[in-house]
Amino acid sequence: MKILLVHNAYKDAGGEDVVVEQEHRLLESSGHEVVAYHRSNWETETNSIVERLHWAGRAIWSGQARGEILNLLYEFCPDLVHVHNTFVVISPSVYSACKQAGVPVVQTLHNYRLLCPAANCFRSGHVCEECLRQGVWHGVLHACYRDSCSATAVAASMLTFHRTRGTWSREVDCYIALTRFARGKFIQAGIPAEKIRVKPNFLDPDPGMRAGCEDWGICVGRLSTEKGADTVLAAWKLLPKNIELRVIGEGPSWQSMASTAEESGLSIHFEGRLDACGVPLIASGTPSVQEIVQDGRTGLLFRPGDAADLAEKIVWAWDHPTEMNRRAESARAEFCAKYTAPRNYQVLMDIYQEASSHAGHLAVA
Repeated sequence: MKILLVHNAYKDAGGEDVVVEQEHRLLESSGHEVVAYHRSNWETETNSIVERLHWAGRAIWSGQARGEILNLLYEFCPDLVHVHNTFVVISPSVYSACKQAGVPVVQTLHNYRLLCPAANCFRSGHVCEECLRQGVWHGVLHACYRDSCSATAVAASMLTFHRTRGTWSREVDCYIALTRFARGKFIQAGIPAEKIRVKPNFLDPDPGMRAGCEDWGICVGRLSTEKGADTVLAAWKLLPKNIELRVIGEGPSWQSMASTAEESGLSIHFEGRLDACGVPLIASGTPSVQEIVQDGRTGLLFRPGDAADLAEKIVWAWDHPTEMNRRAESARAEFCAKYTAPRNYQVLMDIYQEASSHAGHLAVA
């Protein structure tokens, strides 16, 4: 197949950008011809009020991006366009270009942007679904996106315009949700259920099982409030000083976490980005995570936001290495069954073929 990948990178690189790169490599290594249209939100960096207003308008509808995509469609003649992110620079205007050219569109829903201006359904330290229940303009009242009412208003305007226009229902042939839980939320938000398939992310190359066991714990992921950075710090304050933590990852909370850890005398070391594999997992028991981590079998779950419960689970894991190794083996088996590149490629091809053959009439996964 000939595939056009479309992705708008964020200023702070994260897992979404890694997934795009991995899927690009996976498709090319499997013999597909791939062209990527990439833009970055660093392009919006300006101190000019006029330029800010310009970018605000383009976030809703970018004639430039639409024209460039249309030219690519006629020059490259792809069988399918796979869109990952369009906010802020690209904008959803590219969907109409695909519609005009008669090329089917697949959209991966990496986050909750289509139902939440901040894209994370998280506010004031807890899960928030106010915009899902009452409309996206409620997010403006709380300045949910970048702690800015004006920035949140741009995201809300984009969502309102394209919901009214019917962009999400008419111009995207298939959506990919990462979990069944997320699929349900998008259905609640009005995305046609028959258009949403479920495909988790994957890891490639496969690092294999870990070779040994070290005397420390690791925290892996984007370091931000909505990812539970504050809960991790609060839990470590409750633990014995001999339990060391190594933090793997980057994010906006990195500096504050490091400062707090140093001031509190915690045994926490920050390693930046590294590979981690074959390690038994303790995770927050949110509905979406429960779909991935089976409590007592592939890991342990703690009550979301409950530092004391997290600390209790850490102590249990620390004191029961044999049981945790069994969970690690079960987690490895789960990974091999669901999250390898070959398995992901098979599911992705099924989605591509269905979108190409029956655009607008997809079966439920």
